[in-house]
Amino acid sequence: MSVPEDFSVTTRCGLCYEPLLKPSEDPHEPAVADDVELPCHGTQGGLGHHFHWDCLIEANERGEWDGKTCPFSGCEADPLNGEGRLIVKVVNDGGVTEGFDLTEVLEDEEEEDLQRRREV
Repeated sequence: MSVPEDFSVTTRCGLCYEPLLKPSEDPHEPAVADDVELPCHGTQGGLGHHFHWDCLIEANERGEWDGKTCPFSGCEADPLNGEGRLIVKVVNDGGVTEGFDLTEVLEDEEEEDLQRRREV
């Protein structure tokens, strides 16, 4: 999939290219952010790449993303910290969470998937 012309790393998901701001279910409320920023230091401008939470989780579940690299097409930056963990910034309807360990979530998802397969 090619990157849309109006794509911006700060306004659209780096996987689905849809806006990171999603309309609220209540038309009287402002849009809600759904943003996970990977620390892709070394990218142009030193900024990280941005993704929807569900896009990252689903790409990992489908085996399209290993959780150790940046899934943005062409990114060669290493987003892992010194301990090999993917520490991200999350912005959603709950606010801003700096230093969130996404590696832990991905490991938990993998363990739950293994449990489900064992039960079948």
